[in-house]
Amino acid sequence: MYKKFGVFSGDIEGRAVTRFVGGLTEDQSAGAYAAWESFERSVDGVRGAFAFVHMQVLSDSKVEAMVLHIVPSSGTGGLAGLTGVGGIRVDEDGTHRLWLDYALPD
Repeated sequence: MYKKFGVFSGDIEGRAVTRFVGGLTEDQSAGAYAAWESFERSVDGVRGAFAFVHMQVLSDSKVEAMVLHIVPSSGTGGLAGLTGVGGIRVDEDGTHRLWLDYALPD
């Protein structure tokens, strides 16, 4: 398992600590990972924290499966009750882009 720190900007702004587990073939054309992220700061200006999980499966250098899901009941502060799903895209320059379809609590 390996740990990484990430910074988010845009509608979702803050930082996350990520714990990864996974592996790739030697030529990096196939493999899989799973990750747990603990995020804190703000979503659409609403402050708090929440956790989300994501995973990808790679085969023949193509993403075969991808999941990103906010962990139910993980939100705190103004983000208590936050729900949502999404995904991650990696640009050619290595930049990771997260998209999230979410619902803020009322």
